[in-house]
Amino acid sequence: MLTTLAPVDPHPLPGDFVPGARNAKKRRLPSGWSTSSSRIGRRAATEPKKRLSGNRVEAFTPAEFSAFVVSNLDQVLAEVEKTRICRVEKALQRRPVVVRPDPRFQRTVLVVDVETTGTNPDIDDVTEFACLKVTINDEGKMGDVVASYSSLREPHIPIPPDITLLTNITNDDVAGKTLDVPKIVELLSDVEFVVAHNAKFDRSFCSKMIPEFECVPWACSLDDIPWHTWGLVSQNLSGLLKEVGYYHGAHRALDDCYALLEILDPRWKPLPQEPCVILYDTIQRPRVRIDARKTRFTMNGELKKRGYRWNGSGWSITVEIEEEAAELAYLKQKARTAYTIVHSETVEAKYSPTLR
Repeated sequence: MLTTLAPVDPHPLPGDFVPGARNAKKRRLPSGWSTSSSRIGRRAATEPKKRLSGNRVEAFTPAEFSAFVVSNLDQVLAEVEKTRICRVEKALQRRPVVVRPDPRFQRTVLVVDVETTGTNPDIDDVTEFACLKVTINDEGKMGDVVASYSSLREPHIPIPPDITLLTNITNDDVAGKTLDVPKIVELLSDVEFVVAHNAKFDRSFCSKMIPEFECVPWACSLDDIPWHTWGLVSQNLSGLLKEVGYYHGAHRALDDCYALLEILDPRWKPLPQEPCVILYDTIQRPRVRIDARKTRFTMNGELKKRGYRWNGSGWSITVEIEEEAAELAYLKQKARTAYTIVHSETVEAKYSPTLR
């Protein structure tokens, strides 16, 4: 069992703090040990490093040190996290496409992401589309990736410079590119539902591009999962990915699909509940969307914490039918909302730009 991670600096100041050291009196070590990040790399790389072995201090070469860290990487990272001095984020590795999936997972979902020229589906257009077909079981737990597709697409308007700066997709990159629509429709044909991070945005563009997307229920990993109740302040894709211990190259469609997959089925740092199970449970029940208009300005922070989102004209939240009465009472008594609008939502119409 690894006791502590050897310091990089072999000549630190006396009495520097080393987390978890066995022979440290009041959690301090004798001169020669340090985890001070301010001096990392100050000494020559050829100098030997030090490690603890029981109560003995042993020296080893940089090559031995590197080999030790690589061969015990997961254990080293776990020990580093325990110190609470820093947090560890791994580069996200794409899960392989499996030819022979686990037979216990008989259902499928489609994880979707698009890159566009802007945010208005009436004006803007898709520049890149990607999807992953993933198996799930009867409870909604995720299994294997069984299919993957991504492609650039030439939009009907030029890509603005600020979008190119964000996505690194240029007009030259998309010139003459089209999607394999029959392949996408085939992937879509037998899925239980489609999931996207901000499904209202993705469904609007996908349905405009391929009408078959309007025939399948959609779930939203941004709105349908109670991230705020788990204390997760940042709910964008990159922020949530960091919560489960990874980072990725954001704003490319396929990378974002794999990032969303990791959030829905975290492998390294589990969440309080399995997000995909929540989505699968949610997609099977009709709900209502409550729009709260002209709320007190001082209530904005509390409404946001409660799960409301600003929709341009007011705050809105989607709840189970059984929770409607309690939510309306809250808005009337505490938020003192001027008026509310309640929209019934069928499973098929959820996040749809045309079926509401």
